[in-house]
Amino acid sequence: MRLQLIPSFVDLLLLFSAHLIYSAQAQHYGVTGIKTGIDPQTGARPARRNILDMQNDIPTWSLYIQSLTAMQEVPEGDLLSWFQIAGIHGRPYISWDGIEWNPEAPQIGYCTHFNQILAGHAQKIAKQYNSQIYQTAADKFRIPYWDWALNPRMPDVVNAPNVVIETPSGQASVPNPLLLYSFQEFPLNSTWFPEGEGRLTTYPTTVRNPIDGVSNPDTVNANLGNAQLMQRTYAAFLGNNYNKMATSISQNTAFEYGHNKVHQAIGGFNPTNPGHMGTFSYAAFDPIFFLLHTNVDRLLAMWQAINPTEFIVPEKDNEGSFTNPVGAMVSASTPLTPFTMVDGETPYTSTSARYTSTFGYSYPEVPDWLPWTPAELAANVSTQVKALYNPGGTR
Repeated sequence: MRLQLIPSFVDLLLLFSAHLIYSAQAQHYGVTGIKTGIDPQTGARPARRNILDMQNDIPTWSLYIQSLTAMQEVPEGDLLSWFQIAGIHGRPYISWDGIEWNPEAPQIGYCTHFNQILAGHAQKIAKQYNSQIYQTAADKFRIPYWDWALNPRMPDVVNAPNVVIETPSGQASVPNPLLLYSFQEFPLNSTWFPEGEGRLTTYPTTVRNPIDGVSNPDTVNANLGNAQLMQRTYAAFLGNNYNKMATSISQNTAFEYGHNKVHQAIGGFNPTNPGHMGTFSYAAFDPIFFLLHTNVDRLLAMWQAINPTEFIVPEKDNEGSFTNPVGAMVSASTPLTPFTMVDGETPYTSTSARYTSTFGYSYPEVPDWLPWTPAELAANVSTQVKALYNPGGTR
């Protein structure tokens, strides 16, 4: 698994928390930021919250769970379905929104690394409640993150078969959409998911570190506890080179180390029988994928606040993507296919997706709308990083 040189993980996370506008002229979806819930006087943007915190906010949590369920129920042929959005990362290796495969590139996912679509579902569901509280919650809704560096075990809720929420008709226990994704078409399409790729093609749902086809969360949590995630995350904050921080150039100073270890821990270490999170092309189908990656986006936003003048240095892409050939130079101006701006034509780049403010969200540790200088914001974020990931430390 590798992180792309994308400052705010614009790819899949974008689609889950902003808005999509279909351009009839361009015949593509344009990605825009969420404008609801922003304070018109201060510019304060709603924060993506720790999932452990969001669970205690009944209106927001209820909307989140119902929105995930609604998205997973969208027919898999729809571009805005769970299947299609997750498929941008890897399999089934098909074009999304008409952005075709580059024949000079490897036949893998786009992965120039979901918030918009969920926000749309949340708005629709909120209108079914009689209470204004739910509309307010929908306006401020942003997808949550799982801070795997601070809490190196899966949140208990992602392994629960059912969750209790408030629906428009009252309290109910509902199937948990964070537990797994159930493929609507099974057996899987053998053209998109070749049988020769192993046992993942035999599972009707996503699984985590499976034993006899059943997810094994206890072993996953043991793996996470042994991965030194807090120490490695803090080490990444000590560096000031963007490429080293965001890619696999230096394992000791990269957020990719923790990102990769979490994938491996959840997928398991059995190469002949991995879980979905342990296999690059299948990972994004597991709902926990987005909790993991939203935290990576958060860590990147914090690092950028501490190092506001550091950014991407052009380098060769040694792995390629659906549209980028192996060996091509990638830079801050490389198109982040398949994602386009509001016109449906202009591709996003790392430069145009650099700041979370572009997409209408924030993180609790980065209140960048306050009247602080960059140095004051950097100092504030640094203090929080030390408190979170180096408690009692001397550096």
